[in-house]
Amino acid sequence: MRSKSKWIGIVAVLLAFAVGTYVMTADSDQKLTYSKDSKPQRKAKPVDKDQLPIQWNEVDTYTQVQDFFDEYIPGLQLAREYNVTTTINQSAPIPGRDGRMQVNEVWHSGHVIHIFYSIDLSALIEGGPPGDAPYLKQISIEDNDGIEDQTLRSFGQPIRFEQGVIFENRLYTVVQIPPITETNSPPGKWDPENTIPFDQTLSTLFQLEFGGQSYQPDAIPIHYQYDPAKNILGTYTFDDAYSQEGLMVEPLELKLGIEFSHIKLKIKSEHAQFNRSLDATLITDEDEHIPLSLYLSETKQEDVYIGFVRPLRSVPQKATLKIRNIHLRNGSSYSFSVDVSQIKNKNQENQRIDKKVAEAFQTNVYLREISSRGAAGVDLSLAFRPQNYEQTTKLIGVSPSPLDSESYERPQVVHLENDKGEATQTEYGGSERSAFITIEEDLLTGANQLEVTVKDIVFSKKIDQTFEIDLE
Repeated sequence: MRSKSKWIGIVAVLLAFAVGTYVMTADSDQKLTYSKDSKPQRKAKPVDKDQLPIQWNEVDTYTQVQDFFDEYIPGLQLAREYNVTTTINQSAPIPGRDGRMQVNEVWHSGHVIHIFYSIDLSALIEGGPPGDAPYLKQISIEDNDGIEDQTLRSFGQPIRFEQGVIFENRLYTVVQIPPITETNSPPGKWDPENTIPFDQTLSTLFQLEFGGQSYQPDAIPIHYQYDPAKNILGTYTFDDAYSQEGLMVEPLELKLGIEFSHIKLKIKSEHAQFNRSLDATLITDEDEHIPLSLYLSETKQEDVYIGFVRPLRSVPQKATLKIRNIHLRNGSSYSFSVDVSQIKNKNQENQRIDKKVAEAFQTNVYLREISSRGAAGVDLSLAFRPQNYEQTTKLIGVSPSPLDSESYERPQVVHLENDKGEATQTEYGGSERSAFITIEEDLLTGANQLEVTVKDIVFSKKIDQTFEIDLE
């Protein structure tokens, strides 16, 4: 079964390149302190860059470093323009290595904190084996003014080629951590309508890893600040609505923000259930095309939902919301059989089948491919091909909307049963044109045939409507 994503994964369309982190209880009672000699970094020592574990790109000016992060972190350019980032420029020597680490800038965006830091290249090469690419293993903060000790542990992924840039013998990169809470418990469900201001300077301790060894510089004082009001650029209303054949779509409001923007919509169908998903794009007069999140979140208002868009590169004067398709369900299903002997052909990891196996909503369902996962089972890849590309209703591979917004758990709508009478339920997911179904090995052992039934299938209704909004 595919792993279940969390609600904050939705908002992850907003941070498509970030490295996730989570909060843990501090495993030491020792207080974190920072030395008085924690100071801005001195000029970095020249090194032989051929000895680096990864040949990161090198730039000639600090402006190019900033440009690199502007491209890497959506919304950062606006955050700097509206002065919601904090310049730190505090450093500390890395014990046992020939070099220092420096925290350069921090952006607390409300639901994630970006820490921009640099490491002397000499610290990666001299004083020990360079080994694999370095990574930031753990971040801890000291209790202060109502904030408890907390340890923020990254996933321990090395700094990849595309995640860093070299300037004047330093490697510049960034790490993301969740918001700091008063207690050392994980933050609760993120509510974009009710974010909490934050303004504190906290001693922050970084644990680095080079060549399989951990290194911990003295803690660095970092000023974390977040003001929700400063992160909202404006709230605007739409004037138009769509209503045809029992389907009503009415965009209500665009809240334009630095780190995220969201759109409120009222959507209601008289003949089917809205799947809380759609295909829509926000288009600005600067020709930015920003997809709206596939799934919308519910609000306290009946039939009113919120969809998110990633940060904008610049503030537009006008924008257009283009909605192509609305996703609906009416309890329909389809079934097909699969020959287990074909599934268990271990000589091929990926078998191209491309055979029509079912039909629904004037759409042909093809078993496109069978992918073996060895002892874990197989994945079935389905493709959906409308019988007429002009048709306004068609079957799609998007899964039914999650059971709830907090856990973001997909309902198990696929019924699998073999010819021995053994059965199980599983989930599936995909896009408008394809879907994947995972089958565990236990259901295949000793079986000849497998019946697959996909229930509560999702279909799309084409509306192709644009809604203009003036942002001046």
